[in-house]
Amino acid sequence: MTALVSGVAPAFRGTGVSTADALREGGRGGTAGAGRQRFRSALVIAEVALSLVLVCAAGLLVQTVVRLHRRDPGFRSDHLLIAHIYIPPARYADSAAIARFCDAFARRVNSLPGVLGATIATGYPPMIGWKQMFTIDGRPATRMEDVPLVRFAGVDDRYLGTLGISLVNGRDLAESDTADSQPVVLVNEAFVRRFFPDRNPIGQQIRPESPPGVSAAPLEDFGGSSRPIVIVGVTNDFMNDGLALPPQPQIFALFRQLPGLNFGFKDIVVRTATDPMGMAPAIARELRSLDSDIPLGEVRSMATHMGNQTADTGFTTMLLGLFAGLGIVLAAIGVYGTIAYLVAQRTQEFGVRIAVGASARDILWLVLRSGLSIGLAGVTLGVAGAMMVRQFLAGLLYGASAADPWTLAGAAVLLLLVILAASAVPARRAMRVDPVQALRGE
Repeated sequence: MTALVSGVAPAFRGTGVSTADALREGGRGGTAGAGRQRFRSALVIAEVALSLVLVCAAGLLVQTVVRLHRRDPGFRSDHLLIAHIYIPPARYADSAAIARFCDAFARRVNSLPGVLGATIATGYPPMIGWKQMFTIDGRPATRMEDVPLVRFAGVDDRYLGTLGISLVNGRDLAESDTADSQPVVLVNEAFVRRFFPDRNPIGQQIRPESPPGVSAAPLEDFGGSSRPIVIVGVTNDFMNDGLALPPQPQIFALFRQLPGLNFGFKDIVVRTATDPMGMAPAIARELRSLDSDIPLGEVRSMATHMGNQTADTGFTTMLLGLFAGLGIVLAAIGVYGTIAYLVAQRTQEFGVRIAVGASARDILWLVLRSGLSIGLAGVTLGVAGAMMVRQFLAGLLYGASAADPWTLAGAAVLLLLVILAASAVPARRAMRVDPVQALRGE
């Protein structure tokens, strides 16, 4: 369809050509009609503008991918294996049975040669999706929408050590924190900044709340204890809402202390001394020895998992980069074709100019100026277009502004250099015009 439209439109225009008008517009030795020349230039300007928009978008996304890979995740992401297990309620009917199975599995994995640490939890960085409502003692909420909602993970006492998350205040969870002892939790620095900005969070008491729509559930049925939960430690901030967003308030609770929040869906995270995927068969064997009906699922390294977090942005970047490259090529071809046609039409003019004393440098600048004027018009239009589409890019960017002046300037300079290079070939041809031949043709 594009080929038909591109070919038929000029053909129709050719059938309506008036001989007198044609001779008046482009007589002997003259240039092409001004209207047709403006139309060609407008098409090339549009190509340059669209190419600039694509180059800017690709450049911004490349910066985003680079910054995401360089961002400090707040934990040690190297040599980690992660996998998922599901503990069926048919055979593990209560929280105590689930906790016993998890402890036994973690102990077996920790005893394997090459394992530096293993933990079982309900979530791990860089995305912890479970959100939990809670209340702070002394700060009653009168409406459900006023109840705080934060990231939550049920963990064991090996969690921080295995993942390499630092403790910045208080103490870590310990084996002495049993199902019968005082329930305790850890929170992160983002939690402290939001809920305890002016006082020490250590020793503060919180209580789990019912999820939305279950506000009538008794606390002892939901959280497993009518006693408040005490904050005993504060961790550093780490990625818990994806790679591109800032850390959100986080609570770590021992799942063995909160029966109402101890479900069969669990993840195991293992830190190894060597390639983490090489330990997968041994870990699977330990799981089968405990329960042959529970598979080790979704086994992958943390490096692969982190890479998957940027897969969409990386694919978009690659696609836009490809389009930007094609756009630059098309813009270069368009400029070359337009300037080459202009040079062919003005051959006699160049011959006359050379005959009356114009230097090769004068002819070169005359041709390059035509290409540069097209380029500047396209770049100006492209910058305006890039500013218009920045709102669509904002959600994909991290650490870069959609209106970054350096990216816009770099894209503009790149396009202008390509245009000058495309104009240089016909310009060199114009410099070699033989005035004798040109005047003989005239």
